[in-house]
Amino acid sequence: MAADGGRPLRVALVVPDLAVPEWVAWTAGRIAADETCDLAAVVRAPGGGGSGGAAARVRAAYDRIDARVFGTAAALRPARLESVADSGAVDVVVSFVPAGRRGWPGPPPRLGTWTLAPLDDGGPGGPPERARDVGLRAPTETTLVALNGDGPARVLDRCTSLADPLSVMRTRDAAAWAGARLVLRALRRAARDGVAPAGEKRPAGVRPSGPAAVTLHAVRTGARGVAARGRGAWSREEWFIAVRERSGPPRIVPNPPGRYLADPFVIEADGRHLVFCEDLDLATGRGAISAFELGPDGAPGPPQRVLERDHHLSYPFVFAHDGAVHMIPETGEAGRIELHTAVGLPGPWRLERVLIDGITAHDATLHRADDGAWWLFASVVEGPADPGVLHLFSAPELDAGWTPHPANPIVTDPGRSRPAGRLYHRDGALYRPAQDGSRRYGEAIVLNRVDELTPTAYRETPAARIDPDWLPGLVGTHTYTFDSRYECLDGGRRVRRS
Repeated sequence: MAADGGRPLRVALVVPDLAVPEWVAWTAGRIAADETCDLAAVVRAPGGGGSGGAAARVRAAYDRIDARVFGTAAALRPARLESVADSGAVDVVVSFVPAGRRGWPGPPPRLGTWTLAPLDDGGPGGPPERARDVGLRAPTETTLVALNGDGPARVLDRCTSLADPLSVMRTRDAAAWAGARLVLRALRRAARDGVAPAGEKRPAGVRPSGPAAVTLHAVRTGARGVAARGRGAWSREEWFIAVRERSGPPRIVPNPPGRYLADPFVIEADGRHLVFCEDLDLATGRGAISAFELGPDGAPGPPQRVLERDHHLSYPFVFAHDGAVHMIPETGEAGRIELHTAVGLPGPWRLERVLIDGITAHDATLHRADDGAWWLFASVVEGPADPGVLHLFSAPELDAGWTPHPANPIVTDPGRSRPAGRLYHRDGALYRPAQDGSRRYGEAIVLNRVDELTPTAYRETPAARIDPDWLPGLVGTHTYTFDSRYECLDGGRRVRRS
């Protein structure tokens, strides 16, 4: 539902100048293209901007060095907006200028003036704030706030993005794109509900930092960069699969030469225990789907490729239904979610149908509820530098059309968004495994208890974790599945370069 009984939400943008960073231009373009919104005005805020003095000089020097080493952030590259002169009544003003330079000449907007915090030097958080995030190697947070005259800002929503362990520029890039997506999601919710997001009463915190903090960060990051380059010279990261009988010790499945295996899905079929997995070629960086059988003693047989395409394949979600075995491999590179059916086991496979087209989705995961309804969870990419947020779709039958959930995206926290295996019941509760990608890709698995799953609502609570400590030397683990006899996990580790 759009604002005021079907009318699109009228949005005005306030910018420091019509020459803007790319992330601001991208946001404006997406608002203009969204059928629930009307980009009613784009106005330039009066007055100068930016801070001067020693702090600004240190920050500018750091930016130049960072950009030379790591490249200019795509989000901060120059772009340009066209002025849209309409100072009439609007529903929301989105300000891309620092606090104190609001600059909207029209009547007060019905849903208030929103801005991102911290907002500085072209994006959500300039070098001092993001230097702290990089130094701590912690997820960086951006908040969307509603300005309230001279009083404290009210937090409408917040998001996190990954802090690059070495580069403030890359960290700012991720934060800027995350902030753009945060604005768009909030506008769509406001258009649907007719009101601003409920948000929080406590204000957003802005962490002040000076030139000393940036200088100290540069020294520490330089030392980490030297260490990382040294590690990279003699080692690389690879994934592998481990299988164990319930409560038994894990048994590592050897990786084929020049490849590695990940994303295991075990299934029982015709009295056999088959494990399907991603099989990635190190030379091309492209994955296919392979399978191996577990013998009577649990020993894995040799993996054989069963599904290959001219695009990347991974996360082979396999399941049995109506006497057949089906698979939904990740086909995000192809822009669709596909259903395949086994002609034989472990292969070959036949493309049955495209479930959802025109979508960049990772790790699609099906769940059939007790009432027979089908639910599909997938990590959907919404824009540049987006690791994905969790979307939910439903259908009455597997071969019916799929309906997006009205609360999409249902989870935006990178610490528990991307799927990590089948949903399962335990002790009367439903659990959804998810990847913890808050600090690095595939660091751990979070087991979320599903508290509410209906056509209009979704809620879950993190209940347990699988950390990468089940074998020495692991740096990550991101897929967990099991059948009546075996459990399968994958693990990431550093190995010596050959």
